[in-house]
Amino acid sequence: MIPEEVVADRLAAIGAPVHPGSIAAARTDLIRARAVGSSRAKRLFDDDVLNAPDPVRALLADLGEPTVEAASLLRRNGTSPTLPALSPASDGGQFLIYDSRRFCDVIEDVIVALKGENVWKEGFDQKRRIMKTFAWITGNRELGSYDHRDVAAFKAGLMRLPSAFWFGTLTKGAMARPFADVVAELPPIEPENRRINKTINRDLSTMSTVAKHLEQTAWKPRIPGAKVMDFRGATVAIKESDSSDLRPPWSTAHLKCLFSSRLYTGGGAGRRRLKEVEHGGQVWHDAAYFAPILWYYTHACREEICGLEVTDVTIEHPVPHIDISDNLTRGRDGEKRLARRRKLPIHPELNDPADEREGQDPGHSLDPIPRLLEEMARALFRSWFVDFDPVRAKMEGRDPALPAGAADLFPTRFGDDGLPEGWESSSIDDAFNVTMGQSPPGDTYNTTGDGMPFYQGRSDFGFRYPTRRVYCVASKRLACRDDTLLSVRAPVGDLNIAFEDCCVGRGVAALRHVSGSASFTYYALSVLKPEIAAYDDSGTVFGSIGKKQLGGIAFVAPDDRVIAAFDGLAGPVDARIRIALEQADTLAALRDTLLPKLISRELRISDAEALVEEAA
Repeated sequence: MIPEEVVADRLAAIGAPVHPGSIAAARTDLIRARAVGSSRAKRLFDDDVLNAPDPVRALLADLGEPTVEAASLLRRNGTSPTLPALSPASDGGQFLIYDSRRFCDVIEDVIVALKGENVWKEGFDQKRRIMKTFAWITGNRELGSYDHRDVAAFKAGLMRLPSAFWFGTLTKGAMARPFADVVAELPPIEPENRRINKTINRDLSTMSTVAKHLEQTAWKPRIPGAKVMDFRGATVAIKESDSSDLRPPWSTAHLKCLFSSRLYTGGGAGRRRLKEVEHGGQVWHDAAYFAPILWYYTHACREEICGLEVTDVTIEHPVPHIDISDNLTRGRDGEKRLARRRKLPIHPELNDPADEREGQDPGHSLDPIPRLLEEMARALFRSWFVDFDPVRAKMEGRDPALPAGAADLFPTRFGDDGLPEGWESSSIDDAFNVTMGQSPPGDTYNTTGDGMPFYQGRSDFGFRYPTRRVYCVASKRLACRDDTLLSVRAPVGDLNIAFEDCCVGRGVAALRHVSGSASFTYYALSVLKPEIAAYDDSGTVFGSIGKKQLGGIAFVAPDDRVIAAFDGLAGPVDARIRIALEQADTLAALRDTLLPKLISRELRISDAEALVEEAA
């Protein structure tokens, strides 16, 4: 309770009448004022107050100028009516304080903060480019000078840019010049080069997150609860169309037409899909082969299957399955409806180790899932090291869609030699450790398992690993586990991977990249296979390639850190392929052992189940 004499002194100080009625009313006002002051004092240690140039101004800025009556009363008491200097809010600004930093000055701070708060987890290059685009379109002004009109200006500016536009940076390229000057030189936007609404909404959504973060400091509204920089409210409404008629169900006629195409029967388009090899025809598959098969067995749509990543395929599980969910390929919002995020079991026919439809050696799994995993890793290698997609994306200001940290490893431009800046032209001789095979004496061979596995040529090559058939007790040239095995005699260029340490004869060479990465070695040589296979017709009697010829084949030497990043992604994939093939071979061996005994009734089903469980 405020004493009566204290209230009376306050009334007398401002020339107000003092009597019991005025004292009671004034006491109530003083109690309320103290409550408000106490509430404001609690905000003294808030981030936006502490970060302000003058914390007291930040606490009182929303009070505005004193009213005429209040100023008159303060003058009577000899008190200055001027409150602490306000931000430009009193001159029409909309923020609690005026921050004189320019927008570009806080971009890196915003990225670090949102990354630390786990709000942003990837795509930092793209988000940085979007923020710089906002600064460019709006003139990179002081933070305190922005208002709601800049949201509309940003949206309108995006719509005036074509879909294929090279932004550059704020110091080089288009963004180094005034936005109005650049737009004035652009041709009219045609429907075919108009930016799609989803892209515009993505940029607005990114800036909405930035604005929400800045609302804690520089962009804190002058009026509590007000929304000044409402980027999300500016997003373009995208009408959901009824596309049910555009995706009719597959019919028998559709399937017959699809699976009778050359893609599945061999040959076609000069791709030599069907090749005659030592053990019969072999079809070389890629994603175009597997996508329709997976559509057929899963009833998933095209985008769901073509957007799969290696980590979405789970085969080491009681129910092998494919996970349909957001990933770096589809984007974080690729599956907007929760109902479409689901796990689809892999049909048993896709996981049948006994399937030998392609003429491969018995005992080697033809499970399509390992093949699919390999194709996905092979596509990643081609994207990084052949097509240079991350470099091109960074040059064009697009998000390279890489895991966190990987994008920073790639340069932002190409050198005069046409290679990514910092990468070099090299050769197999300089970039790989090569061991050319040599055949031991014939009397050292055996088929009883004595000594090391021995591979004279590609006759024992399988899908990925060779089949153990011949052994040698006097090995001369050795390949280490996971070395890439290359056929150097007809047919030249076929590849396998050493399952374990083994002996190589004169028809095989063992290679390992100097970085030690087994995955990089295998996929690099897969890309170089056409150059190596060109020597298939070079021999006088049969095709062959010598060490000097092999070593002279050109090779692009990327940055070692990029190789390490690739190995971090492809290495686990190759390990999963190895495990899957081992399991398939184990099951095939059990089948070959148990089936004859079950047919002859030498073994009962219950006994067979026990043996299978013991093997598992």
